[in-house]
Amino acid sequence: MWTRNKHKHTARRPHLQRGGSHSSSTRQKISSRKNKKINQMNLKEVQNRIEFLKARNEYNLNNRYAAALTDRFLELLQSK
Repeated sequence: MWTRNKHKHTARRPHLQRGGSHSSSTRQKISSRKNKKINQMNLKEVQNRIEFLKARNEYNLNNRYAAALTDRFLELLQSK
């Protein structure tokens, strides 16, 4: 019997594996790239990005980017 969307050899197809090391490492690279960019922002840039997210109603607790921006904002305020 033929079934759709199934393949036995998922080991050769990392994008089909659930929770494999390949998919998590890819996500880590993307988030680390964003974190690096956030860590290079100055106070005014961080404030502008936060206001932009608030205008789009994307500034919430579930948004990792917003959380990273908030952390950077607090870090810059403490350093002054």
